Amino acid sequence: MTRSDLLLCGLAVSLTIATMPPVEAASTSSFSVATPSSAPAGSTAQSAPPRAPQDAMTLQGEAEFRWWGLHLYDARLWSGEPVSATRFADVDLVLELTYARRFRGRTLAERSLQEMEGVTTFEEAAADRWLVELTALLPSVRPGDRLAAWHRPGRGLVFLHNGQELGGIDDPAFARAFLAVWLSEQSPAPELHQALLGLR
Repeated sequence: MTRSDLLLCGLAVSLTIATMPPVEAASTSSFSVATPSSAPAGSTAQSAPPRAPQDAMTLQGEAEFRWWGLHLYDARLWSGEPVSATRFADVDLVLELTYARRFRGRTLAERSLQEMEGVTTFEEAAADRWLVELTALLPSVRPGDRLAAWHRPGRGLVFLHNGQELGGIDDPAFARAFLAVWLSEQSPAPELHQALLGLR
């Protein structure tokens, strides 16, 4: 699996697809992003921050994420102040993914850790602990579901499913590693990264 696989499932940013053939090596050119057109049929997703405390936030960037032509999710970045690739860990923000396909919660957790390992470094003991916590938190998703990661600087991440709080991981190191998959300069999906930061 390449580092780009996390963005197949996102939170997940996350991501096996049972009906999808295995890919030995996916290049950046196999991914594409575009401005979201509309939510999937039956979706309850809305273009607003997923939780009342984020009402004061503004939408910094958004993009539709596709893998080999398949629409996987729409990503949106909400923040109270401008976010950059070098200081996202210092900003109160919400990274929200609205899914267009089904994914299992455990898959999201496992692939998240794999992608985090690709963009930053941390101890194996931390990875084991985070995997247990993520697996307990993240639900399976279906088209139209929203998963969001609310970053609280200096504290960690709170996860939300369709606006309802799931719980959090109070570890700033985890928050930095998780968000780095989408927001750092080492992101395996540079076009999506740029769109979320409002650079394209």
